[in-house]
Amino acid sequence: MSALYRHIGFSAVSERGVPAEGRQFERRITKNGGAAEARSAVSDETWRIVVNRVLESPKLPNQAAKPFLQLTPVVPDIALYSGSARRAGNSWPAGALIERLVVMGSSSADHALIVWQKLFEALSVDSDDDMWAQWLADEFAKRRISSHRWAFVRLKTGFSSDLTEISMPAQQFVRDLWAVLEAKQMMTRAQWVSLLGAVLRIGAVMHVIWLCDVHDRIWRFLRRALIDGTARDASVFVQEVFPKQLHYFEYGKAAVPVVRDFVNRYLTARLGINSLLWHLGDAESLQAPLAVHRLAQKAVNQRADLQRTGLLDRFALLQEREARTLSCKKGIGSNVVEFARHVLGQRQSQTEVLRGYDQAYFLKKQGIHTSAPWAVSFGPVSIISLVHCCMHRSAGPRSVHRLAQHVGAYGIHIGMDDLSAGDLGSKLRLLGLVLDSPDAETGMLLTPPFAAVPEGTSA
Repeated sequence: MSALYRHIGFSAVSERGVPAEGRQFERRITKNGGAAEARSAVSDETWRIVVNRVLESPKLPNQAAKPFLQLTPVVPDIALYSGSARRAGNSWPAGALIERLVVMGSSSADHALIVWQKLFEALSVDSDDDMWAQWLADEFAKRRISSHRWAFVRLKTGFSSDLTEISMPAQQFVRDLWAVLEAKQMMTRAQWVSLLGAVLRIGAVMHVIWLCDVHDRIWRFLRRALIDGTARDASVFVQEVFPKQLHYFEYGKAAVPVVRDFVNRYLTARLGINSLLWHLGDAESLQAPLAVHRLAQKAVNQRADLQRTGLLDRFALLQEREARTLSCKKGIGSNVVEFARHVLGQRQSQTEVLRGYDQAYFLKKQGIHTSAPWAVSFGPVSIISLVHCCMHRSAGPRSVHRLAQHVGAYGIHIGMDDLSAGDLGSKLRLLGLVLDSPDAETGMLLTPPFAAVPEGTSA
């Protein structure tokens, strides 16, 4: 969330500079609250309580004793001082992933721009936000330690029409994002930020897992073409590489081993694809799906030369040499697995008062010990967010079966037992999001969590 603020509205802010600005901001708070220059009516002590207690969010267990700001990103300015992935060095700009999701999940370039613009407007604090958010934004603006200004940053990622016919989690993400943006007026900003955070979390991680799956399918297609000496039709290629039905996680089942398996296959695929490109001396961009099919045809045409150079034998040797990396023990594989676990998993806290801070999770520990496995389990805010998105602008009642289909578009499978008598069904009842109905599948109908949102301009 913090990275998105920086990417969409603070163009001059680098991820690397956030920890340093956070330390400077914290020193000013410790010294005098930062209020002397700001001419604020709030006392230094009150401001310190707001920053260090009211806005505090959990640090990672191994960071609990380290003195640095970790704040809830309620308003944009907070992202200037908190929320970087690393405390030193260059952090990965996660906001760029959200931008790519918006572009890939939109139906056109104009559609992507509309969604991106509306997202910026919703993230901005104006007179329509609640008084707490307006006060926070005003106080942080008075205490800015740099010349950064909140201003719209246009899309940098180009739109590709080749992707519009392909099923991917990004498409469901854009639809859900729009639904959450339209719900902003129905709740406080803090509540809405939590709701938005849930959609960002599931969209980002499931898109990354989908990319891992697609890479694996591409390599299998290319390898089969090399072995069989035939590259099947482009239509067959699209069906094999980009499936209509996605199935990555099972509700209630362990998640991290699944992620590790997909990342392992992704790394193996990248090793194979790069080896093929190197042997062919090919520098063609593979961003368009049919470009990959052309690569398969080229590999078939030069199959004799590739066999003579021992491409597949060299690939097998590379697999052995890079076994530790491919098993996600280090490097990019380990980073991607940790990214998925950290983003989807419930935030852990060593501070008792912050134990219930994160309710927008999608993975939860199956035990209290540190080595307990992470299982797919939705938090209350995540469930509310998904039900709202599922029912957004629906013409009539929807059964819980429709919710399962909605979540399935991300690649998470929910069994009917989970919806009726399992963990998810129990949570839906406790949150008052279902009604018993003998006419509905599993006997339950979804109820909207918020009052009807007035019709606006649809993206």
